[in-house]
Amino acid sequence: MHAPSRCSWFATLALLTHAVCNLHSHAGEPQVTFALKAGWVEFSARQDGKPIDGAILVILDERGGKIAEGETGPSGETAFPMPTGGASCIVEIKTGARTADPIRLVKTEAGVEPARVLLSYGLRPCCRSKVTRPDPIVAGYPIETPNETENSDQPWRWPAIMLLVSILVGAVVWWFNRRWLAASGEDL
Repeated sequence: MHAPSRCSWFATLALLTHAVCNLHSHAGEPQVTFALKAGWVEFSARQDGKPIDGAILVILDERGGKIAEGETGPSGETAFPMPTGGASCIVEIKTGARTADPIRLVKTEAGVEPARVLLSYGLRPCCRSKVTRPDPIVAGYPIETPNETENSDQPWRWPAIMLLVSILVGAVVWWFNRRWLAASGEDL
């Protein structure tokens, strides 16, 4: 009987690893678009080409005061008024359990900039404050809030698990290959 070459074992292992790693591919980050029409900013949110239903928006003026708050519908779209007093506003967007970095929206002659944004989460150093907030005054019982970073703080988890599984499968295949070659009397 002909024993498979080591090259074919490694090729099989590489194909198996590739297939297993692609079983859990991460979805692309959400993209949002803005368009100014008749004093209103039309907003659209999509992820992997599909509309994001239930994205929560909070619109703040240049001083941080809330102007508007809303949610996208099944089409992934909504609209909010552009502030009349200033030339810009800040848009805070929450998709699922994650809150994106704030986006400064600036009114221009052509509309608003940026017109299209790939949302980021905790990447923009300009949006983090070095000043810590004082502890809030709690009246009554504290409200428990869900952990927003439950799944987003460990993007390395699945690739690391797949790497370990691949190493384990490779070791098992190598061990069986050596035993089979030894039992068949072929040269190792």
